[in-house]
Amino acid sequence: MDRLQECRSERFAPAATAERAQKETQEAQALVRTICERSATILQEGPSLSPSVPTAFVFPRLSDLAGRVMVESALLDGKVFLESRLQPAGLPHTFHPVGINPTDEEIRSATAAMESAEQALLFVADAHIDAGMRVLLEAAQKSAKRLAVVLLRDVYDAELVRPGVLCVTNYGFRVCDIEAVLRKIFKS
Repeated sequence: MDRLQECRSERFAPAATAERAQKETQEAQALVRTICERSATILQEGPSLSPSVPTAFVFPRLSDLAGRVMVESALLDGKVFLESRLQPAGLPHTFHPVGINPTDEEIRSATAAMESAEQALLFVADAHIDAGMRVLLEAAQKSAKRLAVVLLRDVYDAELVRPGVLCVTNYGFRVCDIEAVLRKIFKS
């Protein structure tokens, strides 16, 4: 038996077992979490958000993308997803969904919510492409008392974020990516 086989002899067993499958699943999930934690990146420093202050969350309906790209089922209802992550932490919040390319009414509503909240967290996707998302980002930067921006898909939108606004990305919009940026922002 060579060295690799000695280290992971169960991998070379002739038949899979339930225990082995469970162990491999747990190892894979731990690896995914580690990768997501390490890839959450602060692109621009800014005032941090407090986990005890009421926060307006503005989150795009990722279900709008589901016909073009794979969106995990847990993210098809952004409100349910964020509620399940925020309630156990006790973070006081309001939730404001917007389209991937928000309408004027969605922009007005989300901007009013961010303006009235003590702090706001805006999730952005493709503001460098979609005019509505760019207008929402600009309005948020003018109206929010304290703002953090999460770039969901790529870093091109970072050039639209004003100096002094906390800007974080995890280069994607998978469940593990969003969970990792929330932990990074709220340091929980």
